[in-house]
Amino acid sequence: MLIGQASDRTAALEAAHMQPDVILIELVLQDESTLDFLPDLLRIAEGARVLVVTGETEAEAQVQAVRLGAVGVLQKTEPASNLFKAIRKIHSGELWLRRAL
Repeated sequence: MLIGQASDRTAALEAAHMQPDVILIELVLQDESTLDFLPDLLRIAEGARVLVVTGETEAEAQVQAVRLGAVGVLQKTEPASNLFKAIRKIHSGELWLRRAL
């Protein structure tokens, strides 16, 4: 069930107060890197598992997202079926990462 959506840092942090199980977030929101506030997002949404969706092919930003607490990274170019698989996997406690990461 979708409990919120956000298009910028402020809205994302506000939505985190709803204590979601899974947070699906783009690596960039309104020209701001999610990496800048990912730790705050996780602190507010205790226990939430973060899946970062990105069109960014540069591995360093994706690795940084994982270092900051994301448990999954999904390329926007992947099929929608992978999105649903990734959400289920991270919700059950698993990681969703490309082998290259």
